[in-house]
Amino acid sequence: MCYIRDSLPSTSRKGRSDKRLSCRLLDLYPGLTSRNDVPAEHLPVLREHIEKQGFRVASIFASYGGPQITFLLPADADRFMALGSLAVPSRVSKHVARIEPLKEIPIERPFELVVTGARDFDQLERILVPWIKRRVPKHSFIESRTTDLNSDLIIFSLASWADTLSILRCGDDFRAKFPETISPPRLLWDYNDNPLRKTLLGDQVSRGADQISGTVSSLVREVRELRGEVQSVKAQQADVLANQKVMFNLISDLDHRMSTSQQAILLQSLELRLRSQIGDLETQASSLRVAICLSDDSDEKADLQATATEVKRDLALKRQELAGVTGKFESVTGVQPAPAPPALASVSPANPATLTRPSAARTSIKRRKTSLAHMELDGNNGDSTMVRIDHALPLSKRVCNLSSRSARASPNDVDPTITAIATSRGTSDGRPGQRRIRAGTGSGLACYRSPSFPAFSNLRTLTPLMPTSCFLNSSSAPVVPLPAFDHATAVNSQGIVIVSAPPSCSFPRSSSTIFLTKLILYLLLFSFLVTHTHAQPALPPSQYSVCALNANGLVSPIKIAHVGALLTKLVPHFFALSETKTRSSTGSRLPLSNYEIFEELGVQCSSSPLAKWGIVLGIRKDIQVVARVPLSGISLRGRVVAVDVIIPSPAGASIPHRVFAVYAPCDPNLDPISHGFWEHLTDAVRQTSSSWSLFGDLNATVSAAERASDNVQARRLLMKFLTETNGADLWYLTPDRNRHIDWTCRGWCSHNGGNIIDRVIVSQEALDDFEIHTDPTWVPGTDHRAIVANIVLRAPLLRVRAIRHPPYCPHLPTPPPRFRFPGKLDKHKFSQFAKTVDRMIEADKGNLEADVTTDASFVDRYKRLTKILDIAASSIFGRNKRFMHQDKKVTSPLIQRLVARTRHLGGAISIARGHARLFLYGSLQLHDKLRLEFDLKGGGPVDSFTDFLIEARHACHRDLYAARKAEIIAHAQRYDRGQIIRVLQGTSSKKLLGSASKFVPLPTALCSTQSTGVIETEPSAVVDITRKYFTDLYKRSPPPDKPKPWLTTPSVAAVRQRVEQDPFVWPILATLPDFRAMLRKGSPRPSPGPDGWEKWCVKNLSDRALSLVLDLHNYIIINLRFPGDLKDTHLTYFHKRGVRTELSNWRGLLISNFLANSPMTWLNFQLSPYAARMGIIPDTQVATQPGVQTRDLMSFLSSLKTWSRRSKTTLYLLKRDQMKGFDYLSPSGFYDACEAYGLPSSIRALDQAAQSATRCFPRTAFGIAEPIVVDGVTKQGGPMSPFKSTITTSLGHRYLNDIAQGDPDAVVVSSGSYWTGDPHQPIDSHSLTVTMTEATDDSYLVAKTHEALCRFTLKMERFQFSYGWLTSWAKTSAHVINSPDPPPKTLLFPSVTNETGIDPWTVTEHRVPVLADEFSFLRTQVDDPKTRYTELRDIIDSFGFPNFSIHTPFTLIRKLVSQCIISCCRALLSLQPILHADAVRLDQRLMQRVHELLGFPFCLSHLISTLPLSLGGFDFPSIACINASIAVDGLAWDLNHHIPAYRLMAHITLADWTCQINRCCYPLDGRGLKCSFSRFMGSVPSAWIIAQGCLAKLNLSLRPTDQSHLLGGDCSLSHALALIKPHLSPPDPPVGHALRSLRAMGCVRLKDFGAWTTIDTCNLTMFKAYPPPDGDWSVAQKRNWSYLRDLFEEARTDMLFDGQPDLMLTRTLRRLRAESDIYNTSALGTRPPTFEAVGTSHWGTDGSMIPASAGPFDDKSVTAAATGPRTVTFRLKGRNVSILHGELMGLIAGLIIAGTDAADATIHTDHLNSVRIIEDSLTMADMKARL
Repeated sequence: MCYIRDSLPSTSRKGRSDKRLSCRLLDLYPGLTSRNDVPAEHLPVLREHIEKQGFRVASIFASYGGPQITFLLPADADRFMALGSLAVPSRVSKHVARIEPLKEIPIERPFELVVTGARDFDQLERILVPWIKRRVPKHSFIESRTTDLNSDLIIFSLASWADTLSILRCGDDFRAKFPETISPPRLLWDYNDNPLRKTLLGDQVSRGADQISGTVSSLVREVRELRGEVQSVKAQQADVLANQKVMFNLISDLDHRMSTSQQAILLQSLELRLRSQIGDLETQASSLRVAICLSDDSDEKADLQATATEVKRDLALKRQELAGVTGKFESVTGVQPAPAPPALASVSPANPATLTRPSAARTSIKRRKTSLAHMELDGNNGDSTMVRIDHALPLSKRVCNLSSRSARASPNDVDPTITAIATSRGTSDGRPGQRRIRAGTGSGLACYRSPSFPAFSNLRTLTPLMPTSCFLNSSSAPVVPLPAFDHATAVNSQGIVIVSAPPSCSFPRSSSTIFLTKLILYLLLFSFLVTHTHAQPALPPSQYSVCALNANGLVSPIKIAHVGALLTKLVPHFFALSETKTRSSTGSRLPLSNYEIFEELGVQCSSSPLAKWGIVLGIRKDIQVVARVPLSGISLRGRVVAVDVIIPSPAGASIPHRVFAVYAPCDPNLDPISHGFWEHLTDAVRQTSSSWSLFGDLNATVSAAERASDNVQARRLLMKFLTETNGADLWYLTPDRNRHIDWTCRGWCSHNGGNIIDRVIVSQEALDDFEIHTDPTWVPGTDHRAIVANIVLRAPLLRVRAIRHPPYCPHLPTPPPRFRFPGKLDKHKFSQFAKTVDRMIEADKGNLEADVTTDASFVDRYKRLTKILDIAASSIFGRNKRFMHQDKKVTSPLIQRLVARTRHLGGAISIARGHARLFLYGSLQLHDKLRLEFDLKGGGPVDSFTDFLIEARHACHRDLYAARKAEIIAHAQRYDRGQIIRVLQGTSSKKLLGSASKFVPLPTALCSTQSTGVIETEPSAVVDITRKYFTDLYKRSPPPDKPKPWLTTPSVAAVRQRVEQDPFVWPILATLPDFRAMLRKGSPRPSPGPDGWEKWCVKNLSDRALSLVLDLHNYIIINLRFPGDLKDTHLTYFHKRGVRTELSNWRGLLISNFLANSPMTWLNFQLSPYAARMGIIPDTQVATQPGVQTRDLMSFLSSLKTWSRRSKTTLYLLKRDQMKGFDYLSPSGFYDACEAYGLPSSIRALDQAAQSATRCFPRTAFGIAEPIVVDGVTKQGGPMSPFKSTITTSLGHRYLNDIAQGDPDAVVVSSGSYWTGDPHQPIDSHSLTVTMTEATDDSYLVAKTHEALCRFTLKMERFQFSYGWLTSWAKTSAHVINSPDPPPKTLLFPSVTNETGIDPWTVTEHRVPVLADEFSFLRTQVDDPKTRYTELRDIIDSFGFPNFSIHTPFTLIRKLVSQCIISCCRALLSLQPILHADAVRLDQRLMQRVHELLGFPFCLSHLISTLPLSLGGFDFPSIACINASIAVDGLAWDLNHHIPAYRLMAHITLADWTCQINRCCYPLDGRGLKCSFSRFMGSVPSAWIIAQGCLAKLNLSLRPTDQSHLLGGDCSLSHALALIKPHLSPPDPPVGHALRSLRAMGCVRLKDFGAWTTIDTCNLTMFKAYPPPDGDWSVAQKRNWSYLRDLFEEARTDMLFDGQPDLMLTRTLRRLRAESDIYNTSALGTRPPTFEAVGTSHWGTDGSMIPASAGPFDDKSVTAAATGPRTVTFRLKGRNVSILHGELMGLIAGLIIAGTDAADATIHTDHLNSVRIIEDSLTMADMKARL
């Protein structure tokens, strides 16, 4: 404990240290080895016992040798230590305590010298001993030693005084030899009397500076380590010298101040009494005036008036007396006292939270850093008096006058009972620090800001150990609570407190005068140090606890169980577990449910498959997480986790804080990955704008007291880190730390202490108080101990709120859990549920089956059905149970027996020791049994029976640990085996991955909407912020009154014309089949609304019950109303990205009731297919397009990018993202679209009814809040929301397309043959205008020039602004493709102006970054397989296989690979396939990961491991095969797409690939598969080239099935000539000039030259050339005509393409031929009919396959049959057929035969899927996308 008087030189007495105030009580507890062995309950008893003897005790706590006592006054300490021994109460100990002064180094020999400074230097003793021996005779040096009382000392013993004196005179030689931090030798008795050196600080600093400047080259290491200390000493010197001058100048005025203060106290006391009496009289007068006004009795009124007159007279006398006292006060003090109300002295202080300390049972070592000025003086009263100290006064007037407790005593008899004063340093950035003055034992502490003074920059404030803080807001001066007395007080204008004492107390004059003198001296000292103090409101501390442990591997279930038990016991706010040594998630395996885990997985070792490093950070769930901080730098990988959090405080304030969990390298230079660890960590910490904490295994120490061996490089890096980050190391701030007791890491089997390398570092400017210690809990398998730190942060003033919100009460209770969906074995519950509902409906059918004609009848049926569904579903299905973690105690019968034996052995030991108490029978029995055994053995290795029992107990403990270990392992194996079996039986393997789907809870702290930088943590404030945010978000401002040209654009008018020809009918009533078909679509189990209706429950109702629901559904559609509270919604929100305390980073989701959604779902059910059929939605818009996938748009963009390169066209693209998606979209856009397209107005009426006056109940972390009412909100998750958004933006899309039709800078995609004027195929005559592509709220605008793109952008900005949408320009980017010149880094784009009072059509430009030759969509780089390969490789490398306590089965590994890795890769490959070689590398990499997990002696070959089991493989899925199938399927899908725009773009790309690149040879069949196109990457989409390579490798082809244009001659001559030339090989082939000459005569296409004819006799097709048409033919042209005629007449149709000849027929003709063949086959009658069907119109179909279990690579025979009045069978052979082909072929045959013979035929089949599709197709459901 440090004292003020020790920080300043004193002239009144010889230097004395603070050791005089402290001592220890020894010999109370024999055998004491740890301070934890001192019972905590004995300390208050000892304190009370000592205080009764007249000693004033400041503190008492457990120490190493026994209780340590600190006294308030040196006199008390001297008198107590003079006793020598102390008899303590018997309940504490039977022994007599020996009193030992604290830190008095025992003198063992007459001539002993001491050297200080050994703590910071290793092996100092080996250097000092030779130095001394060279200066004294050898026989004179006796020995050298150290002491446990102070590890900083080295003591030497000499034989004579002469030799001792010679050593003392060698001071200059010593200083030249050793650093200045090592003090020269001095006598030990002199050190005990004054440990501090008497040399002036100025001489030390100047001498140290000269020495440093002269020997920089040789003392670089020492200079760097002492640089901070030298600067601190310099600053302290200046402050101390300045303070001395001021203090000496003011000492002469001290007597006058004392007398003045005493007189002022009495006068102020009298003044306060008078003011109190005046206040009472005024109150009495006011009451009398009210009574007079209310009285009706005249007599009574007269009496009251008389009394009032007397009161006025007394009041005037008191005021005169007060004026006299005030005058005297002015004459004494020279100042005018401020008016002080009587209630000032009765202000009750608040009780802030104090630092929570662990109990003695948990804590082994506790350390606490004391503050600079902490003086405790004993008082006799626990009440408090408020004292104001005004530091704005001159130094001569800064006096705090305190009163005594006696009014009878003279002015000199004053003894204030102040118990503590504490001052803290200021912050490092120059802001005022914080001072605390703690007074009294009852009421508290007040805090105010004080300036930073360098003299005490390394000192901290100690928070009181008891709840004694008082926090009062003051605008003039800080309020200091002092012990309260029975007297009145007043405060003058300068802040001086005048206190008058009551006449009942008195104190000795001498002691009070001395005490007051000392008190004023200390106050003067504070006033000298504080030069510019201003009053601020007191801030309560914000505290949290951290725990750090190096686990040395966190895979073993034993270690996981012990670590979980440790954390469960400590329950810290944050914990860090370093060195997990695994690449899989381990945080999820910890038995902790109330922590959010952030983990950095381990890194694979370079020379083995094992992992190294790894760290886990746990944050208790009552701490609000803001966001995980991404860290840059490969050296931090696997070593550091950083998370931003919010630390709440008791006053409702909040502190943004960043926590770092760190595992530092032992030597960064040894590992190339960790080389820059400390530099990167320093940068990460310095970039933190808030306070921060860092904890974990830092593998470094800062002083010799912390280490057994030194790591110089790590220590230097840590000290540099502390200096550059201004961090406070808590161990370094604990002066009495010791590696023998406080070690955190110790070698195996070591008993000589260890190292303190697990550390906690906090930012200095935020640290207010702390406590740090190690926890004695033993964790197996690690050489570390856990450290626990309790930290108190200084709350930032700007984040303190003056308004306290009332306690929050949720508006509605939390809804019950959802109904439990039945599993595979409980499907029978669906029928039970339906029957139960039917029975309940039957019981109330009179009310339920009544017609629904009014809103009242609707609400009545709705409520009754709600009750029935709730009761039936609860009884049949039950509800989901919320997971509750249960801590199960590890036990077994063997463990129970061993625990009982251990207890009985303890009793037996007590018996053997002769303790007199009652014992259990088991203890007595065991004692006798072991006694007999001991006697029979004759003692053995032990000497006594007690030692024998103790050894038996040790053996029992070992057996108990082994039993618990075995039970933990067995439990873990059972648990893991159960998990594995469940996964292998069908459960998803993703549940084995702890971090697979991380749930982010709703925020408990939010950024204030009123004050910048303020974070609210009170529940009511969080709820208010949530309600206000969503109210503002959903508030709809009126659209601007601007013209809307997009409503009458030509393409919109064309759509309207089509709609008028085939109008959409609405409203449409749903039938029961229609309603069931609608229920089968969409999500099967969406979240229920406030009424709790589950869609899957409604879906499984019987027809009778469902018809009741259908009536309510149709009522809403017909009447366009939603009766009752049907529209109520739950407003929840889920985290997207970024900071969690900002609601803008959360996406709101409105969850509606089932019946509120069903009408809108029915509308979407009808309107979406109609819009697709009418072409209302543009082709290049993905959302709501039936059958369109996101990969379709990616393929479209890839084709656009490659077309740009083929055509050498520069493209400018602008990628836009709308703000908040649907939240800002106005419904007026949907209404305008309906009107523009000619849709019924009843659609608008239904939508308005659904969105008007909707009550939304926000869900918060504290419950459901009061509702907000919204209008016109396009709900996130609503059934019509995607369609409404799409149809709205379709207006702008069509408007932009119409504008681009006449724009020369618009992008028009066509084939290369078209631009050369020689269209080879029919597709070459088509073109596609591309201006915009969309995917809901993401879009691309495309143009050829920047100017055109700006025009298009401005048009779309104005369009979307009219309907509430705004572009998020921060997420917008521009892209330039195929530019001949390097594009600029940024480009300007126009937009609207969204500011109040400004015309929105005013152009505002935004600067957008530009990327060249690359662009991405849906987080995928377009046509970039290499980037996709890198992403997939990282996924495989970073995947962590789960750890088990048993061997991981091979089948489970295969399922993990399939469900967790392959599924993710498949999704990414669907958007962008990769090269086949890269896919093979991924397969090899995946097998390498499996090899690392299994530990096989060789790595599995990917070729063998991906083979089926039947072929001798391991049946692993192959990424190469999946990639190939995705590429081939995608190519086939693009070429046959049902959306014209996608299909046209694909065909244009294929036409260029065929004719421009491959010389008219089709690349996907025949000769084209023999060519490699890898060099054409960039000209052809990479996915297509990959697919073509896979087709060639597998000998497959994608053959065009419509080649009718070849037979009809609808192709160019040049194309046909290129096709037949390889087959005929003419000796002199025609050149391009010949073809151009014929083209000039109008002979362009093949049908212009001739036609194909069929010869009936031989069924051959030949070409017949026409005669030349009339015209002016030249000789060369005629010659070319004749040459081509002869060449084509030799050609055959099979030269034009690869495939069957019938593919040249039209599809209609081929279909008619196939139907005719099927019918004619059945008419042959080769099979007998079914006799039961003869004469009827019933038919049956079926299919079969042989062998039934054939795989995809086996040859199969599939038979299809249709029977009835006639029977027909068909057989399909090959490997690419399946049983499905047989079923469908039978159905087709049955439909053809039955439809021809009878129109009302009935077909029976067992193929349920086909039946469902046919049934739904007969309803109004759209089946095109499903087919």
